Amino acid sequence: MGDTLWSDAKVPGTVHQDLLNHNRISNPFYGMNEEVVQWVENEDWMYRTSFVVNEQQLRIQVKPVLRKGVNHLLVRFRSAVKEVLPQLLTNGFEYPASNDHSPWRTSVYTRKAPYSYGWDWGIRLATCGIWRPVRLVFSDVARIEDYYVCQKSVSANRAKVDNRLEINNVTSRTVTALLKVDYHYSANDTKEISKRIELHPGENTVNLPARFEDLVYMGLVLQGQGMRHGMEAHRRNRPYCMGSLFWQLNDSWPVVSWSAIDYYGNWKALMYQSKRAFAPILINTIREDNDLCVYLISDELHNRDDVRMTVELIDFDGKTHGKWTCNGRLTAGSSQLFMKKSAGEWLGKQDAASSLLHLTLKARTELRWPTMYIISLIRKTRSCPRHA
Repeated sequence: MGDTLWSDAKVPGTVHQDLLNHNRISNPFYGMNEEVVQWVENEDWMYRTSFVVNEQQLRIQVKPVLRKGVNHLLVRFRSAVKEVLPQLLTNGFEYPASNDHSPWRTSVYTRKAPYSYGWDWGIRLATCGIWRPVRLVFSDVARIEDYYVCQKSVSANRAKVDNRLEINNVTSRTVTALLKVDYHYSANDTKEISKRIELHPGENTVNLPARFEDLVYMGLVLQGQGMRHGMEAHRRNRPYCMGSLFWQLNDSWPVVSWSAIDYYGNWKALMYQSKRAFAPILINTIREDNDLCVYLISDELHNRDDVRMTVELIDFDGKTHGKWTCNGRLTAGSSQLFMKKSAGEWLGKQDAASSLLHLTLKARTELRWPTMYIISLIRKTRSCPRHA
């Protein structure tokens, strides 16, 4: 902006969001305001903060840039548009970028989401900012820096991959460590791999033994659970949201992908979870603040006046530690909060990490809609605004 005015910023966040919060720009989505906020992308932006390091923390081997007391951190973002403009001007030709709303189509030269430069459905906001939380971590021996999967070889019949950890030994000596890795395929299917390793000073790469089939299976199961969580959230918040579409249904070639049905017509976890999430009558359990809430969702065209909900608290060995019942009315085309208790009321003295709630809904016709809720695996979630 050509000035030295500093304003409070939110991290994670973006420059446009902060400028809007401080009334430094108009709402870019209103009227023709897209045009009057384009100056933002041509400026360099800086974030600054300060933090305190105490004497005990400095006993750990740290970089010389840190000092006892107050330290200052400055992050500078140069304009992505101005940075790559020389490439555009010296290439002698123009790459196609029909989405780019600027006469200077620089979007193809930057590693930013193309839609931030405009699209047929959206405005141009080529923003910048710190998009993940920032933290200072002190390690006195070693820390895990990264995990990645490396493909060793692939043929028509077999693929070999290595699961690798990058571990940084921050000391000046070689140390021995016990590495434990837990693979969770489901609540009752856990595999632990232990390996004693030597860590030399600096970066160390450690291979983790695992089958490629296990990696694929775990990925598909997690995808199915995550997508179902989103679909149920949409249904729970009706009439704020009255429908969902997901990508994608099937594949046109044999490949490991995010599709619900593979090339051969086999259902994958996403398809099974989608069928459950879109059942005409759905029991949806969710944690809201400190409460565990049970919603009943109905797409039926008629009311059910005599439904009974039964909830059982069960440990992973199958033993029941609590039971509750609730009678009520299930209204057609509705999402309603049916039961609510605090986590402590549901659990009692049981450990959340090894317990689940088994819920069953019955009607006069003896139809049953069972579901299970793994207490330890559900995050705290706030519902979207509910309209009257």
